[in-house]
Amino acid sequence: MANTGIEVLPDSFWEKVTKTEECWLWHGSKSTHGRGRFQLNGRREYVHKLVLRVAKGPSQDKSPHAIHTCNNYLCVNPEHLVWGFKTRSLQPQASVGKAWDNTPLAGLSKRFWDKVHYSPGCWEWAAGRDKDGYGRFRLGVKHEVASRLVCAAVNGGPSPGDLCLHSCDNPPCVNPDHLRWGTTLENAADMVSRGRASDICGEQAPNWKLSKLKVEAIRAIWATRRLKPAEIASVFEVSVATIYSITSGRSRARG
Repeated sequence: MANTGIEVLPDSFWEKVTKTEECWLWHGSKSTHGRGRFQLNGRREYVHKLVLRVAKGPSQDKSPHAIHTCNNYLCVNPEHLVWGFKTRSLQPQASVGKAWDNTPLAGLSKRFWDKVHYSPGCWEWAAGRDKDGYGRFRLGVKHEVASRLVCAAVNGGPSPGDLCLHSCDNPPCVNPDHLRWGTTLENAADMVSRGRASDICGEQAPNWKLSKLKVEAIRAIWATRRLKPAEIASVFEVSVATIYSITSGRSRARG
């Protein structure tokens, strides 16, 4: 993007961003509410506010909030950011209606759906979130992941070890059309196909096959003991010997 001023942000900032055709997704540290945080000149700032201020200047009308027009709180694309005032999360209107009245979604309480901000795309969880941006909802005496509750209501309970996968790659989303159960292998494959690790250090060196994040993913998958080395190797397009080398701690994957 030309002449927006965002080029003044350091490489250490952009190394934590994956640019897609639409949203530019933040993969660095986050607040407890799922917003990206970055330390600049000794001060920790919200990344979307930082990008908006650098790209378009401070708010001219004292609007206190940087609003995501894409409804993706991890996005730092300046074209998706405007200064404005927050409104309360709305109950679904014409675009959503009462679409779930005769579906399993009706089994979740009004207290649950009152915490959701609805849009034609993602339905964002507007209440408490964990450090990774996933919504948390108190059910009885236990706090549950909001997206898993919706996925279970629509698709039935998960098989042992299943993860709730987001097709939108947006952790706070609870739109049932964006959620499905999947295995650790499928989750890793999604990560690779969406390029979520392409911005991590080491990618530019031609003799390095895998980024730091992909290496960490391989070790995490290996630790589950649910996949064979050959299956892991096929996902990351490396040799089985490379998988053994990474999991034994002897090296970081060379091509």
